[in-house]
Order: sequence, then C-alpha cells, then structure tokens
Amino acid sequence: MEPKYLCTPVDKNGSGIKDKESHLVCYLLKENIPADVRVEVDNQFGTQQFVVRDRQLVCVPSTKKVIVDGESEREHFHCYNTKNEEFESRGITLADQFNPDKWEDKINSAPFFCTPADKNGEGIKDEKRHLTCYALQAGQMAQKNSRVLVTDQFGKYELLVRIALELCVPSLKEVFDGAPPKPQSTEGLKGNHYTCYSVEVIGGGFDQRTVTIKDQFDGSEPYVVQVEWLCTPVDKNGEGIEDKEEHLLCYRLEKGAEVNRSVLASNQFGGEVLAVLNAAYLCVPATKEVLG
Repeated sequence: MEPKYLCTPVDKNGSGIKDKESHLVCYLLKENIPADVRVEVDNQFGTQQFVVRDRQLVCVPSTKKVIVDGESEREHFHCYNTKNEEFESRGITLADQFNPDKWEDKINSAPFFCTPADKNGEGIKDEKRHLTCYALQAGQMAQKNSRVLVTDQFGKYELLVRIALELCVPSLKEVFDGAPPKPQSTEGLKGNHYTCYSVEVIGGGFDQRTVTIKDQFDGSEPYVVQVEWLCTPVDKNGEGIEDKEEHLLCYRLEKGAEVNRSVLASNQFGGEVLAVLNAAYLCVPATKEVLG
C-alpha cells in the first residue's frame, strides 16, 4: 500500500496537544469502495451532516522518527553538570578536523556526564554508550576550516568555531549508593571521541523551544536556549577516528532535570566517581560543511 498522508498532533487555537506521540499514516486503497452513507459529525467546529461517497484511505496509528541527512541512527545525548572530588590529571595528544596537526594537552576534571537521550519520542539507539566530558587544561584555537555550516534537526547554522574546551570519551555508567563499585570493562565499547569547541553563530540566531527529553535518570521538558558547542571526532593518542562524519551540536538548557545521583563512569582512563547534578546541555547529531 502506498502512504499518502502523515497526520501529526497539532495545537489548535492554544488548546494544547494531549498526546505528542500519537500520529496517523494514511494509505491509498487500491480501489475506491462505494459507501453512499449519510452521517452526522460533531466536533469543535459544530455539527455537520454530509454524505460519504466512497472509501479511499485507511489510516493507521503510528509512531514517528525524524530523519535528517542520514542522522537517524546516531545518538542524542543529555549532558549533566557533575562534581568529582578526586581527579588525576592526565596528559593526552589530540588531532581533529579543526586542528589536524597533533597537539598536547591535559585533562584536569570531568565537569559533564552525558547519557543517551530520547528526544521528542525518537528513541535511544544504544543505552550503554555514554560520554564523560573532560575539561582541557590549555584548550586550542581552531587553526583550519573554522567557518562551517552545521545542519541538525533544529535547523541550519553558520558557525565560527573558536576554542577546544572539552574532550568527551565513550563511557559506561553504573549508578550506586554507598561505596563506589569497581570500574567496568570497556572492551568492545564503540563510538567516537570528541573535542567540543565553543562556537559563535554568524547572522541570525536560534529559535528557542521546549523539547521532551527522557533518559535513564529522568524525564523532563527543558527549554533549549542557544548553541554552545560543536563536537567533532578526534584522534586521541593516535587511536584513530571511528566515524569522521559524526558530529554533535550542543545546546544550553534552562529548567533542566535535577537528578543528584552518584555514578561510576568507566572508560579508557579507568573509573571516575561523579556526583551527577543537573542537566545542562542537549547534544544533537549534526552534519558539517566547511565554508572557509
């Protein structure tokens, strides 16, 4: 059967939406089926009578997942402010698309922890893969290809890429009470490492909006305020890059969820004991085009 229409919930005249996840997909019938039935319908527009001549469509309850430029299989991340009392500074080497010449830096704290997120009912691809984001001690100015056009589900933005501030590393998560558990084995854990750069939006701005976010900690409807970071795949310590096209555009949140949970984040650096506090960012899969 051929799909003809997608019917999505709508807020009409400020009456709100009862179920944001409820959609209909309407299919064409191979042949119109005669009906010739007089009916009376009653709705918000009043009562009407009319004759149903024939049946042309069948409409089926459906769920919807937005696909943008092949990004449907990539993850959204909900990033929380964290506090970690003890941290061992570590030296690293990094190279990415904005700084192809390898540079040396140090990580000296883990201020953010990101969990996979279901945004607006689009689902979670991999519940195990999280990101631990470490602050770069020196940072690095973008040396190449710093003017970019970035596209995600919210729109297109011309950005000027500034300074590498964070290194985000694939991690596993274990929530605990009491004494911290031992770090988990991360053998087989896949996914890019990212360097996250501060950015400046060139011309225009971001249309602020409310989104629905559900993750392993909580569900909330924060306010998405503005673009903050562009996270690009990075070669850390000469380990290579898994997917050079996979980027994340991160937006600052207001009214984010507060969870206040103790977490052990396990990754290539070992185990980080983190106090996960409140949601700060939503990171959305994005594609990037270099403008100059």
